[in-house]
Amino acid sequence: MATGFRLTPLPIFGGAYGQYMYIAPGSILHRISEAVPAEAAVLANAVIANDIQWARILGGASIGQAVVIQGIRPQGLAMTVAAKESGACPIIVTGLGADQNRLELARELVTDYCVNVQAEDVVARVREISDGRMADLVIDVTGNPKAIVKSVDRVQKQGTLLCAGLTGSETVTLLLIDKIVWNEIRLQGAFRKGTDAVAAAVKLIESERYPVENMVTHRFPLQEAEEAVKATGREICGVNPIKAVIVP
Repeated sequence: MATGFRLTPLPIFGGAYGQYMYIAPGSILHRISEAVPAEAAVLANAVIANDIQWARILGGASIGQAVVIQGIRPQGLAMTVAAKESGACPIIVTGLGADQNRLELARELVTDYCVNVQAEDVVARVREISDGRMADLVIDVTGNPKAIVKSVDRVQKQGTLLCAGLTGSETVTLLLIDKIVWNEIRLQGAFRKGTDAVAAAVKLIESERYPVENMVTHRFPLQEAEEAVKATGREICGVNPIKAVIVP
């Protein structure tokens, strides 16, 4: 298996939702062992590589740091693995009451603590877990302005708040900048990843240290691609996949 990405105009359809993909000249390919389950391999480029780039390279996660991850979709779940590989401890994940299956998977991966934001005071819980230090790094992948605003109170002085969730081009997030200034918090945006992060993601998946393939909960044949997209967007009643894939 191989994965790669390049921002190059394509002379033909690029291959999304197809059995074949056009590989532009000069593209960088990352070979993955054939022994790796397809469900794990598919996470390398768009999920795990992102989280390695964001948590470790941009966020600076390192040994012994307390990391809070806000959001329990695939990016948030894989972020726990990236934080763990960086040496972070404790790792705290926040989610909603309806996210019970996702919180359980977070625990199965590497998460030390799961916090239901609808039932607990997250700031108080983070303070308790960190012995009053608060988080060295808070990573938001919810794209929820309310969650981002509250993040500032979960970061310790001179800590980092990393925002990787999109809120919409016309959404205004009302951060209290004085808190960022007073506490010397570093505000970091995150969107892309580099080839080093993709290569690291491939090695991580090949190590089989984490059951990342369990993030794939729904599979759809190619002719049901539209249903797969709707399911991912929670547009089908009773269907709530963690990660859906299309199997040609």
